[in-house]
Amino acid sequence: MNRPCWLKYAKVEENLVDVSASPGLPNSRFNISRNDWIVVALICAGAFTIRLYAIDAASLWTDEGYSIWFARQPLGALWGEIARNEYNPILYYMILNLWMDLFGESATSVRALSAVFNCLTIPFVYLATRWAIRSPQASLIATLASVLFALAFAELQYAQEARTYTLCVLAISMTITATVRISAGLLEDPTACTDLPRWPFVLLPIGAALSVWAHYTSLIFLGVLAVYHLALLWVARDRLVELIQAYGVSAVIFAVLAARALWLMFAYALPASNHFWISIPSTADIIDAASIIFGGALAIDSWGLQILTRAVLFGPWPIIGAYVLWSRGYAIERASLILLVATSVIAFSAYLAVTYMGKPVFLQRVVLPAQIGWVILCASSLMAFRRAGFRQAAAGLLVLSFAISSISYLAGGNSATIKEPWKTVARAIATQAGPGETVYVTANGEILIGHYLQEFERTDLHLVSINGSYRTPDARPAFDSTAIRYSAPVDSALADAFEASLMAETSAWVVLRNPGSPNWDLIRPILARATPSETRFEPGPLRLYRITDSNRPGIALERDVP
Repeated sequence: MNRPCWLKYAKVEENLVDVSASPGLPNSRFNISRNDWIVVALICAGAFTIRLYAIDAASLWTDEGYSIWFARQPLGALWGEIARNEYNPILYYMILNLWMDLFGESATSVRALSAVFNCLTIPFVYLATRWAIRSPQASLIATLASVLFALAFAELQYAQEARTYTLCVLAISMTITATVRISAGLLEDPTACTDLPRWPFVLLPIGAALSVWAHYTSLIFLGVLAVYHLALLWVARDRLVELIQAYGVSAVIFAVLAARALWLMFAYALPASNHFWISIPSTADIIDAASIIFGGALAIDSWGLQILTRAVLFGPWPIIGAYVLWSRGYAIERASLILLVATSVIAFSAYLAVTYMGKPVFLQRVVLPAQIGWVILCASSLMAFRRAGFRQAAAGLLVLSFAISSISYLAGGNSATIKEPWKTVARAIATQAGPGETVYVTANGEILIGHYLQEFERTDLHLVSINGSYRTPDARPAFDSTAIRYSAPVDSALADAFEASLMAETSAWVVLRNPGSPNWDLIRPILARATPSETRFEPGPLRLYRITDSNRPGIALERDVP
């Protein structure tokens, strides 16, 4: 017996040729041709080439140092002790562990993994766009959306950073693609009167579980998707038994894959992270976060012509795309519009709300997956133009706008990853230090200074941590906005040892991160009396102190005891 056909929810335009409704071509709208895959492969190859360009130009910074240190740990420790202490999920570190075994620990190698994740997202962006739009232009619009994603400056920026964010974007793209395909099958596909494909109900929980293991803020997106799927169940209630069975399989797969991550997250990571604080965002921070969703490089230092120009370049396109999808009257396009806008707007609203309440962990990069929806909306704006010439001009302007942001980023104008120039500091030490000199460095910087000293072939220098060994964050209550994660402040015994060591050395170097931090209160008087000068490195909070034997005579290295 035939079930009700969900095409009844769509408005039929007789003058529009749509192969999805053509007799004898069941499911043809969802078939991806060989040419489609060739186009996607070419876009991925181009995107990967762009992401490799100058990928090692910026120094590895502190967060990337954490990634490398975690990835160096045994897999058993990552799965056990570290997973119970680190508030970020450990899947990325486990993959990076294997990746570094194969390709090494250079900046290019460790960052290339993020570039791979980001490029693997492009096929899902293509498929989600292709299936979200019921139009002969679907392939063209899907191609444009993929190109825009490949050129989006924020995607490029985080594809050149050894952190988990592009893995999270990949996982969310899988859930969006599966959701769009399920929606299309229920709302619009003529063959939905018989059976739905089963693979989206497998891809959906796999992507959701990967996102939980990639970053805990993915719970925002998963919450939006859960509400959306509940709405689908209500709309398709005539097929409730079939859908409950399908979603039941999805729930089991998700539970098996994500149960441990959720347990670690709620039992250990989230309660502990209350001690890790991030300041309330400024207006520029909010604009920067919005620009990540929006697709353009809107990060600014001051108001002026720059932001006005970029707002004009990027502003109209998602608005036009949203209007076109809603006004066409097709159920799948309206449903997709709700999904894309909801995931973007709710993610951004949650970022603002939680951050303004003084809670931790919400940075601009957590809204990065929401950019998928906005590039699709930008590409969908082509449907507003009936004439091919207008469509081509609109597509050209879109690509040009996104390309300008990428070029600006690659030229260094908008790089947010050049935060702490450890490479520059290490180069200064490597070129000026004598044989066998000692470098005193904070524990969280030890791995990065050591990395670059090895690159500069200065393995004769001795690295000594000022504040203890690098360790897992098992004392979070001591943390504050200026504290050093994964390392302890200098205690009295370490300060005494540091003073004695400086007195015994003929020449030494000291590298501090955030020198104004309370962490360094015990050694600040020592440095002030022993070192007449310091070297500042901008951008970033690093200070390099040079201590030589010529500074020793007549200086009493007495430490103020608090």
